[in-house]
Amino acid sequence: MLPRIRLCTWNIDRSGVRSRWRSGPQSAWLTLQQADVTVLTEVHGAFEVEGRCAVALSANGQPPYASWEHAVGIWSRYPVIEHIPVGDPSLACCVTLQTPVGPVVVYATILPYRNAGQHDGRSAWEIHRLSVKQQISDWTAIRQARPDDHVVVAGDFNMTMEPSNTYVDRSSRQRLLQACEGLSMRCLTAYDTRSEIGRSNIDHILASRALWLVGAPEFPHPAHKLAGADRLLSDHNAVIVTFEGQATQFVWSSTAVA
Repeated sequence: MLPRIRLCTWNIDRSGVRSRWRSGPQSAWLTLQQADVTVLTEVHGAFEVEGRCAVALSANGQPPYASWEHAVGIWSRYPVIEHIPVGDPSLACCVTLQTPVGPVVVYATILPYRNAGQHDGRSAWEIHRLSVKQQISDWTAIRQARPDDHVVVAGDFNMTMEPSNTYVDRSSRQRLLQACEGLSMRCLTAYDTRSEIGRSNIDHILASRALWLVGAPEFPHPAHKLAGADRLLSDHNAVIVTFEGQATQFVWSSTAVA
């Protein structure tokens, strides 16, 4: 059997500044999932995942976040080979990890929500579109510079992949999926979750094609009993996948250009 990696991504909904009681149960739930790599969004610097180190964090204190918050971070049981610069360090961070399937580049992201920038006169989805284009440029540069490495992009994409188009800028989604094709990557979370689990999913995982999905993605929505009632730990569901893979080489395609 080929070696495997278990990866989880989850937006923990700023539990460092609001409803802080959630931080402990969130950490405990993540520990139970036993993910080798965890990408967390809207996280705070003191957050812990037992047995995993925070190996990368986006720039802290960037509005709308408090000074001790981060848009995104990566926790890992594997050692870091390299920290990779990103185009916008307020929204992303990136490392290469040494894993049982070989070097894996993990690019953690949060793409801006629909109304980001509205107080500065920006139109709906404008900042989102700019960020999608910027991050595709990052992914393209990574794939060109590291053709022998696996690549995973994970986080809060602020877009659905389902047919209902409940919350998505269609042009951004099309650009992103076309880029994946050119970069020999695929979206592992392109599911109609509204039909399958009763809620839309906007948190996604992209992976190079040489990483093979074992089973179906999981979309748990953790809750914690408080004062006799089940309380959701975040307004987002988590996403968990298991990969297996082996070394390969990426072949460049011009269709990857943003």
